[in-house]
This record gives sequence, C-alpha cells and structure tokens, in this order.
Amino acid sequence: MAIGCFLNVQIAVASDESSDQRLSPSLIILTPKDRENEKFFESKVRPLLVARCAKCHNEKVHKGNLRLDSREHMLIGGDSGPAIFPGKPDESLLIEVIRHESLEMPPDGKLADSEIDAIVEWIAEGATWTALPSLAGDAHISKRGKITAEDRAYWAFQKVTRPVPPDVPHTKEHRVHNPIDQFIGSLLATEGLCASPEASPATLIRRAYFDLLGVPPTSLEMASAEATFLEDSNTNAFSQLVEQLLTDKRYGERWARFWLDLSRFAESDGFRQDAFRPSAWRYRDYVIDSFNNDKPYDLFILEQLAGDEINPESSESIIATGFLRQGPYEYNQIDVPSQLANILNEVTDVTADVFLGMGMSCSRCHDHKFDPLLQRDYFRLQAFFAPMIWVDDTPVCSVAEKNAHRDSMAAWQAKASGILNKIALLEDPLRHVTVGQGIARFPADIQSLIRKSASERTPLEEQLVGIAVRQILFKPEQLDKETRTQYDALHKELASIDGSRPVPLSTALTVRDVGPVSPATTIPGNRSQELLSPGFPEVLVPESTHSTFISDAQTSSTTTGRRTALARWIASAENPLTARVMVNRLWQCHFGRGLVASSSDFGRLGDRPSHPELLDWLASELVDSGWSLKHINRLIVTSATYRQLSIGTATIAGIEKDPLNKFISRQNCRRLDAEQVRDAAFTVSGELDRSMYGPSVPATQLRRSLYTSVIRNTRDPLVEVFDGADPYLSTAERNTTTTANQSLFMINGEWMLARAAALAERIERKELPDDLSRAQETLRAVTSRTPTDAETRLALKFLLSQREKIGTNPLVAASLSTAPMPQREGKAAVLDPTKPLQFPYLSDHNDLPSLDFTIEASVVLRSIFQDASVRTIVSQWDGDPHHPGWSFGVTGEQSRFAPRSLILELSGDATDPKSGRGSYEVISSGIHLELMRPYSIAASVQFGSSGTPSVTFFVQDLSDNDAAVIVKRVEHSFVCGYDSQAKLFLGGRDSSTPTPQAKGSWDGLIDDVRLSAKALDRGEILLNAGSNVSECVARWNFEETPGPLADASGKGHDLLIGISRNPVDRISHEALVDLCHVLLNSSGFLYRD
Repeated sequence: MAIGCFLNVQIAVASDESSDQRLSPSLIILTPKDRENEKFFESKVRPLLVARCAKCHNEKVHKGNLRLDSREHMLIGGDSGPAIFPGKPDESLLIEVIRHESLEMPPDGKLADSEIDAIVEWIAEGATWTALPSLAGDAHISKRGKITAEDRAYWAFQKVTRPVPPDVPHTKEHRVHNPIDQFIGSLLATEGLCASPEASPATLIRRAYFDLLGVPPTSLEMASAEATFLEDSNTNAFSQLVEQLLTDKRYGERWARFWLDLSRFAESDGFRQDAFRPSAWRYRDYVIDSFNNDKPYDLFILEQLAGDEINPESSESIIATGFLRQGPYEYNQIDVPSQLANILNEVTDVTADVFLGMGMSCSRCHDHKFDPLLQRDYFRLQAFFAPMIWVDDTPVCSVAEKNAHRDSMAAWQAKASGILNKIALLEDPLRHVTVGQGIARFPADIQSLIRKSASERTPLEEQLVGIAVRQILFKPEQLDKETRTQYDALHKELASIDGSRPVPLSTALTVRDVGPVSPATTIPGNRSQELLSPGFPEVLVPESTHSTFISDAQTSSTTTGRRTALARWIASAENPLTARVMVNRLWQCHFGRGLVASSSDFGRLGDRPSHPELLDWLASELVDSGWSLKHINRLIVTSATYRQLSIGTATIAGIEKDPLNKFISRQNCRRLDAEQVRDAAFTVSGELDRSMYGPSVPATQLRRSLYTSVIRNTRDPLVEVFDGADPYLSTAERNTTTTANQSLFMINGEWMLARAAALAERIERKELPDDLSRAQETLRAVTSRTPTDAETRLALKFLLSQREKIGTNPLVAASLSTAPMPQREGKAAVLDPTKPLQFPYLSDHNDLPSLDFTIEASVVLRSIFQDASVRTIVSQWDGDPHHPGWSFGVTGEQSRFAPRSLILELSGDATDPKSGRGSYEVISSGIHLELMRPYSIAASVQFGSSGTPSVTFFVQDLSDNDAAVIVKRVEHSFVCGYDSQAKLFLGGRDSSTPTPQAKGSWDGLIDDVRLSAKALDRGEILLNAGSNVSECVARWNFEETPGPLADASGKGHDLLIGISRNPVDRISHEALVDLCHVLLNSSGFLYRD
C-alpha cells in the first residue's frame, strides 16, 4: 500500500476473505490526471451513455446481450465481442458503431462529432468509470430526492467562523511571523514534527519571484534584493521584497495565468474547425488588471457572472462576462437544441467547479450518488443561465464614443452610398441563394424558426435562432468571375474614400440575456416536465430561504437579472464555500497542494482539509479584508511556514514521518509550470519582451507565454510537453509528469539550444576576464544565486573539456530545419526567430554583385514584428544605415509603409564622391503579403547604367493557381555604392551576434533563393523562365541533392549554418553554449525550491 501511495496510483489488494476488497478511499491518492479523467467522464461521457444508450443496453434490457451501464459490462461486451478496449479507441467496437462504420448506433440518429470525439478521448485515456463501489468505498450515499440533517452537517456546508489562533510561542525551532504559523505549529507539535529551518535569502528571493511574478529575478533584481538582505538581517528585508513584488505589474500576469486555467481560457472554438476568436484576449487583459488592482474577489465574481447586468455602461464589466464565453463551441452542429444544452451544461458545471468547489455534473443525469446534490438542484442552478445568449461584437467603449462613431459612420455611409448600393446589387442575388442553402442544412423545425420574424419568436426560439444563424454566412468569393471582377473594382473604388471611414469600435466576446423573460427550465426526460425556478443547492440554502437572494433578480427591459442574483449569492460572505475555495486555491499555488487537496471538489469524494481551522481563519481574513487576494497572498508568503527549507538534512525527519508533507513541516520543491519554463528561459537568456497587453502573438515571439496564442487543437509544443492546462476544461491543478518527450525537447530540441546560444552571447558581452568568471556568471544567471565552489569547479571542468572536444571536431555546427513548401514540390528552409543558429549565411562576399542585381525567393511569412522592424528575407548588410549593403524584406505592424509591405533597403556611404545625397533609402513595392500564404517574389534592382534607377518587384500568390503575377516598378534615387563586406544572410542580417532577432529575423519558410548579377526582366525571373541565367551568382533550394546548404547553380557558393566567427572564437563560444545548454536542463533551473 505504501508503494501505491508513493507512486500516486490506485491499486487493488488481494485478500484471503474477498477478492473484491480494495483500498479504502482514504488510502487512494488521486493524481490531477485521475481527477481530470473522472470529471471528463461525469461531464461528457456519462450523460451521453444515459441519454443515448441506456434505453436499450441497461440492467433489464440488453439488446445484443450488451450492457453499457458499467465499465465491466462494456469490457465483457455482447454478441459481437467487447464494446471497448481501454486505451485503444480505434479497436473498440463502440467507436466503430457510433461512427457508422458498420452498424449504425444509436438507432435514433448519429451522435454529433463532438460527442463522438468525447467518447474516443474517454476510451483513449483508459475509460475511467467513477461510479464503481470500489472507488466509493464507505462514502456516504444520499437518499434520492431528500436532503438530511446529516447532509447539512458536512464540514464544507457549515458557515465560516473565525477561529482563534492557537497559542504557539515564537521559538528558534518554530518561528511565528503571523497566525498562519500558529495554526501550522500547533498541528506539527501534535504530530511530533518540527518546522524546517528558514531557506537562504537567495532561495527565498527566487521562490517569491516565481510564486508572485511567475519569472525568476534578473541579475540586477537579484543583486538589489540580496543587498537589502545584507542591510537588514531581520524579517523586514523579505517583507519589503514581498511588498515590492505585490506592486509589480508582472504580479497580475502571473496570477492571471492561475485564473485562466480555471476559466478554461482559449482563443479558438475547439473541436474540428477550431475557429479563431480574435477578441478573446480582452478577457485575458481584464483578468491581469483585476489582479494587479487587487479587485475585491466578490466584485470579481459579480463582474464575470453578471457584469452586463450590474454595470451595463462599464466596458470593464462587460468584458468580464467573457468568463461565460470561454467554453468550446462546435461551429457546424446542426442539432441546435443540443448545442444550446451543451453551452448551458458547460457553464453550469464550470461555475460550480470554479467558485463553489463542487462537482455538480454528476447530478445532471441523476441525484448525486455521494454528495447531497439533487438533479433538481442542478437544473435550478442552470435556470440562472437559461436566458443567456452569446454576443461576439459587443462594443467596449463609452457611450460618447459609441455615439460619435455612429454619427461618423452615418456620414461616411452617406458619402459612399452610391458605391455601397452598387455592391449590394451584386451581392443580393448570391446572398439570397447562400443564405437559403445555409438554412436548408437545419432540421425543418429550426428552418421554420429562422424564417419567423423576431417579434413572433419565444425567448427559447430566439436563443435557438441565435445559435443557428452563426453558421449562415455570405461569402463573396462564391460570386461568378464576371461579377467578382465588378465587385473587386467597386471595392477598390470604395478604398479610395476609406480614409474618412471611422475605425471600427473595439469589441469583445460577451453574453447578455435574451430579454426580460427567460425560457422555461425543466429536467430533461422528466415526465412531469415541472417548470423549475432559479434556485441554489438545497443543502446550502433551503428552498424556503431562496427569496433572500432571488428577490435581487430585478428585471429590466433587456435582462431577467437572474445572473446578478446568482453572483450575489456566490459572492456573499454567508456562502460557506466561496471564500474557503478561493483561499485554498491560493494556498495550493504557494505550496503545490491545497489545505484541501482536491481544490475543485469540496464534496464527500474530495479530501478533507488537513488544517480546517487555518482554512476557516484564512477564509475569514479574505472576507474581513474586503475580499483582498493580495492580502491573503501577503499573509501566506510572509509566514515562517512559507519560508521553510524544502530540501536538506533538516527535512529528513519530516519526510520520513510525513512523506506527502500534509502537515507542512517543510516547503515543497516543485517543477516550474510550463509557461514558467518558457518565460524563465527567455529571462535568463536576456531575450524576454516584457511588453504587456494586446492581441496574442505566435509562440515564436519573445513575449511572456501569457500573451501567446492559445489554440485548443494546436498547442505550443513546450506548454504541451510540460503539462500545460487543457483549454477544453477548467483546470484546478496541473499535472506534473516526467516523460521522455520532455528530455527530448530540452536536450535535443532546437528551442532550448537557441536559448543557450542567447545566454552565451549575454555572458560574452560582459567581457569577463577568464573562464572561471564565465563559469560563475553562467551558473549565477541560471540559478539566481551565487554558485558553490564545487559547482564552479564542475562547470569550469565541463567548459574546458567541451572546448577541447569541439576543437578536435571543427565540423560541429547547427543543422538546417526543412519542411515541405506549400503549393510547391520539395523542401524549404524553416527559419524561426527563437532558433538563431539555424540562419544560413555565405561567408565569402567577394563574388557578390556590386551593381545591378536581382534577388528571388519563395516564402511563407508566419508573423511580423509589432513595431516597425522588418522581417528580412535575404540581405548583405549589418543593419546599420551608415554601412553599405542591401536587404530584401517585409515591414512590421507600425511601419510607415503599412504592415506586410515588400520592400528593398539600400544603404551606402554618404561620402561617396559620386553622390552628395543620403546614403540610405527604402523602396516600397506597395504590395502586401498575407500571413501563412506561399508567395514567389523577386526584386530586380537597376542603378541607371541602362535606364532610370528603379526596382521592379514581382509577386505571385502560389496558393491560387489562377493568380496573376503582380509587377510593380518603383523608381529610386540611390546612387551610392552599396558594395559591402558583410556576409550574405538568409532570413537575417550579418551581425556581431548570432541572434538575428534584433536585426530583423525572418519567421517562416524560405525556398528557391536565387541571386543574379543583373536586373532581370519579367521573362528571365524564375516565375517564368524556371532555369538559371548566365548572370546567376548562386541558387539555393535546400534539397537533399545536391545538399540542403549547397549552391544548386554549381558556382560553389555553399551556405554555412551557425556563428560567423573566427575558428578560435567559434570554439570558445560553442563550448560556452554547451555549458549554458546543460545548465538550462538542470534541476537548479527547472525547479523552484
């Protein structure tokens, strides 16, 4: 049994008396993954089995000799064999028949794609089934339909009372900084345990930074904090640091990540289409600001559940209702009533989980077997959300701004009315057809609702139509060719007056009520079809007392006020769960385990509190402080309990007596969360972009993980491999796994190697005098502390031995990543700004053009810089406008030439005797490249020897077989010599560092690059000729033959990968990179102790 507990697994034990005897619930240690699987089964799978399968395959009726009412019977199967093979959905008969691959079940119609996906995922994860007696053990089972006095006596349902802290004196063995230490010390004494000594200042500083800000301290921050400890050896030094961190803007970013896990934040719908949600980030920014401003938690609840009702004029309150919009959504579901039911079920489940710590999904299909939660309770709670509808385009601005925009838009529309009317004449016939086709997809009853006038629809019908019409879209690309030509011409004409068109108002994903009258709520499948009013769980609030809160549901002309009533009950100091649940979540964030280990399950199947009086004291503190979350974090972090050692000889006795550290005789050493690993690596390497707020960016950019796109079906590989939150579900606790994929990512992966290279550059820029100093500085940067002598000796030994190894193997270099080029045969170079060692370059510049030239390539651009910086395709330049050279690239978001413009930069010497004019010029094509689309591009550069100085740009969209080649000739006035000593780089610029991020690095694919010493005409470029011209200097196509870096023209201009240095410097640098790489894989970096 001890082995089972240590390994966090559920195991059955054999018994001489009964082969069915199993571990009691108190000895079963459920991992977060176990709880996640149980929750998934109860919320996604069991309701399906009950609703669609149980009628024909139950205890009394089992067609085909198959029962689907237990896991055991599914494994036994029926006439056709076992229904499921856990872990193997594709081999399971159940999946075959619900996919209609052989038999077609259920007989009354195929399951929705999302429902099939749920059952597939359930089987793939092992087919967890939670209702077995073996898992329930001796848990109390409620009587159906009745709440007893014993049910109401359960600890979590009792009113929070403020206990008096035990009288525990401050001693050397047990330090007392605040009442938390008194509660902890009292129980430690009872258990015969002693508190561990206080951790070192360096450990405490790093711990506090990760727990409060989510990132390690920078070198300057660490030095400043350590200096404070030296100046003030008492507890004030750490308290001052904590106050500083609580006011740091990064605090809101760290704690927003905690809340976004709970609120299942994502920027896509999920399921098969997984459509992007472009304004979802506004909710994320709302959460950041709420934590930074220490918004009272009760107001935080009110705004997220009913912000549109309590303060409809406040953009902040409106955006807050995005909490109710975070659930996944299946775009193409034509079973609209089921879609609505799924939306309401999901938001009911999440609200109970997040704010009340109660898993209510089990009571959706029946009275809860173990908790005193009735099916009636579930749907009375859901009735608060029954009138809710989704809104995707809610303006988030002041009334004055809305009015001003309305007036400006009216003026612009009057100016453009002639063009708009012509466009409408072209669109209307197709719109009529496409809308009709869209409506025809739905069942007849939904079609009739859509065709009803809004005034004739009931509230429920209005909700159903609101969901259905989201799928009915007009697509101009379906216009016939002739009409599309006219259509495009009119839009070009419209663009000529776009300068006076008002900028669209900012919008957010929100909710509102369908109106002042709510659709009816009943229990599905209940023959009585009793209409249920909104209500709270009977065990918490007897129905006779509901009126205290329900009377707050004041209707208006636009809302029922129901969600306000629910929010006020949840956020009430009288609610026994809300404050307890939240302070327990905060405790879990600081210790890795809550006082109640099952932080979203305070029910009977969850864990009892290890320190019930401390839990209630903290809950009371939260309420009495005005619901200040910073106050609770401050109390926890400044306690002596928090400041204990996690590892050391002094903790051995506690580990032996209390291996799970239930009584908190030491801190818990924990691996960093996935986002913390990424952000810490960027911080240590000096690359982190600390800009805040705004639309999300690709994970290839250098901003904090909080600001990278969260796409449900396409997650950041680092976040996924290090157990990031599943954005489909509310995540109360992250899994912490140790897998081979993590090692492969960290040791073999190019991402961490790029961080190591950047860190090595950072160390080298300090120009330290010797290897010893470099080894010490590298250790200090990675671990945020002064290294021990032993650590320094090992690091120095590794550095010297690695230098020797590299010196005997001069061919060691980074490799080129390649991938298929869309719409073309063969491979393309994959260039990633976070992997600077992969940018190819040509070391010899002697044969490169110095007069007219043409540069050609095929490209896919994944992202642009958010400032005016240029993504470089090819260059022979170091980026300094006072140095000669040229660069071919694409502009950033803030460029004066508009974003995504294809440009050529020319730079020369202003003192050139041939010219008294400027030495730097940008020639813009005016052609804009779309992201994630393949193009063939070229720039033919002429300097006047045979005509007017000009650049002719050629662009063809390779994703469209019918796309014409766009040709744009732009004259220029650059007459200086651009002949450069810089190396020619693909995807970047020649620099004194190997990190081209600061020099305009490319993000995407580059293929078939050709450089010619002539200004080629249209007939000679690759787009048309397809073969090398005599003036070709080099051509690189990244194929296996003649080699990914070989010059396919045969001129011998093969590319190199890695760092442009002399051999001695290269060897020293690569040895330092290897040391950095090793340390970034160490426990000293990956763990917070």
